[in-house]
Amino acid sequence: VSDQFKVRVGKMFIPFGIFNEIHTAKPAFLSVKEASSTNKAERIVDGAYRFFPRWGVGIALQGNGLIGGKEVDYDFFVSNGEQENSNPFEEDDNRAKAITARVRVELTGRLSMGSSFYFDRITEPGYTYLASHGIQIELIWETWRILAEGVQGFKKPDSGPAVKQIGWFIQPSYHFPNGLTPYVRFERADPDRSLGNDDGVSLVAGINYEISRSYMIKIENNYFRGASGSSLGVFPGSDYNEIKAAVVLGF
Repeated sequence: VSDQFKVRVGKMFIPFGIFNEIHTAKPAFLSVKEASSTNKAERIVDGAYRFFPRWGVGIALQGNGLIGGKEVDYDFFVSNGEQENSNPFEEDDNRAKAITARVRVELTGRLSMGSSFYFDRITEPGYTYLASHGIQIELIWETWRILAEGVQGFKKPDSGPAVKQIGWFIQPSYHFPNGLTPYVRFERADPDRSLGNDDGVSLVAGINYEISRSYMIKIENNYFRGASGSSLGVFPGSDYNEIKAAVVLGF
């Protein structure tokens, strides 16, 4: 209809946080993989649940424009949500609908902030609903860039208090004129705030070399360490490393 009011219908990525809508567009971010702590917390600690699904089918409203001289964009998405007995992309077998909302504001030419929300009445046995809220920050200062995001989730069982989970990361990077961009990302995932000794962290250190526009080489080391009571506690020292590399070509 206009830049301020657009309508989408169909299957689409859930508009939550920084990475989910671009996690398949590898030239769009520095690292080999998107941040696990806010997108796939189970990559860091077994037993963690996802704050939101990757995709949904439904109707979305989105737009962007100026409010008070600030660039603002928004997304509002009503989707079929999670289902156990049928494919949610082909058939809707329950009355419940999932709701996703996100607002992002460019406060200055260097600083942007956003907030995301997801809610769904899930049919997973033993649980009733999933609710997640996230905050994102992007700071650009000349050739420095800092990305940060934090998400808190609430997964409510049939009885008893909700399982509260948190995930967050901070990622500084520095871009050199020759196309080299070293980056570091520290992440933490705690699958149940009511329990102690079950959290895990990840430290990612890598280099992104952009040979030409949308053609880059990425190599990084992922260091994982967890509390003794976490799934990482079975490893010697409760830690391990992964080396990852990718050649990325966008067109």
